[in-house]
Amino acid sequence: TMQALTILATAFLATVLADIEPRYECPMIDQGFYGHDIDDIHKVYSWEECGLICSLQHKCRFWSWGKTSDAGGSYHRCVLKDSDAGLRKYTGWVSGSRGCQ
Repeated sequence: TMQALTILATAFLATVLADIEPRYECPMIDQGFYGHDIDDIHKVYSWEECGLICSLQHKCRFWSWGKTSDAGGSYHRCVLKDSDAGLRKYTGWVSGSRGCQ
């Protein structure tokens, strides 16, 4: 029947999409995406705010948030990404995929 065919097609599509797009914890603690930056926003004070900013940027697919220190002092950064390539351990950083907020 048409209903059975629709159910099978939906299940197949869900399986294919699950293989294409990796699923991540929300958020990922002590993890960061290295490279593939599309924006670097300072003075973002929570990972939830960083996730929200990502959801508002159409090119953003992933984000990493943390505190950075340099000669000018320390500041909170939200780095928006267009790829999840380069995922690695970054102590003190929090990361997620679009929709994680």
